[in-house]
Amino acid sequence: MNLMAKKKIPTPGSPEAGAFCYVVEPEFLVKGEGYRASVVYENIPGHFPTGDWPYTDVRTQKLPLFWGPSFAEAKMQMDLVNQRIGVSPKDASRIISRSMGLG
Repeated sequence: MNLMAKKKIPTPGSPEAGAFCYVVEPEFLVKGEGYRASVVYENIPGHFPTGDWPYTDVRTQKLPLFWGPSFAEAKMQMDLVNQRIGVSPKDASRIISRSMGLG
């Protein structure tokens, strides 16, 4: 038995992926647009930027979420959206720390 075998990573949005929340970080700034929001799942390492960038309005593309213009405003919008989906700031911190700890 190979003990070094990689753990299967759940599909985003699946029950196995666990709870999710939105996150913005200073390095998510897209000049002229704002801070691009990402989705973090508690059982998947890393984050998933929203939408497609650069966005060219092609039918197959998804419009990304940009918040801001300042980082403080982006964080406030992140907290508001997370609360609307039932995720408190404390829960969001837990989800983010679990996800980042998986990498």
